[in-house]
Amino acid sequence: MPHKIIKSLLIVIILAAFFLLFYKTELFNIFKTNQTTPDLNNLLDKKATVLVKVRLDNSGLQDIYVKLDNGREVFYGSYADIYNGHYHWAEYHNGRVYFIRRVGSLDGDDWRDELWRLDARGRDKKIYSLRGFDFRVSPDEKFIAIDSEEQLFIRNQSDQKNISFSVSDLALDNPAIASLVGWSDNSQFFWGDVHVMSKTVNFFRFNSVTGAVDKFVAPPDYYGRDLAFNLNAGAMVYSDYPFFFDSNDDEQFIASQAIVKLKLHDLFTQKEIVIAESKTKLFFPRWINDSTVEYNNPDGEGRLQFNN
Repeated sequence: MPHKIIKSLLIVIILAAFFLLFYKTELFNIFKTNQTTPDLNNLLDKKATVLVKVRLDNSGLQDIYVKLDNGREVFYGSYADIYNGHYHWAEYHNGRVYFIRRVGSLDGDDWRDELWRLDARGRDKKIYSLRGFDFRVSPDEKFIAIDSEEQLFIRNQSDQKNISFSVSDLALDNPAIASLVGWSDNSQFFWGDVHVMSKTVNFFRFNSVTGAVDKFVAPPDYYGRDLAFNLNAGAMVYSDYPFFFDSNDDEQFIASQAIVKLKLHDLFTQKEIVIAESKTKLFFPRWINDSTVEYNNPDGEGRLQFNN
């Protein structure tokens, strides 16, 4: 009887071993299939989303993929220290991924954040190293705006020189904090905002050709919650929906059925018009092109459009 039990256990162990081997092989084949060499021409001049996936092999590595508009996911590379906990950890430009790696232990003083560039052939390069920064790469990849607790600067990739700014260079009022917004499509202008506490007081625009900085007063009823910024035209579509730190205050505001206005504001002329109104509803506006904005229908389902 004991021999039969032992024999049965051996059969179970052998079958389990074959199953695990087959399962692991299948996982490897799936993983390998996702890493096929892409047609690089199809990656250029396309908007895409950068994804990170945790591997199933317990290696501690994470894989970077680029998801194209057609839904296809292209494998780029694997790293153990991708800082995808950052709210803006990666960007995609012209077939290349820019992403942040957090290197070293946070328990000591040897940690740092690094900005890396990676292409679809797996070729990577460290661009910059700094603690705790935010970044925006220009569409032509010639400039990178970097913001940290110590400084905000524009890095020229051609000569590796930085154009640094103090808060007084960018703000209409002091004390204030400056932060990054983004680049115009032609890479000539970089936009940022300046805020005191949670209130945006002004926007600034850096001209990468002349080096000039222009400052623009922010609308007094803009609270930073419901915004679509046109970086090419210097126009913003925003609602005056208040910003609340306490969820109870938000619930009370919704219950009040107060009127919320969606506005188009020109930062150059400071002129604005009301596009739509709702009762305590957010609009989630989005620019489709430089003259058309899309937003949630305040009176029902779906999205509406406004042509400027």
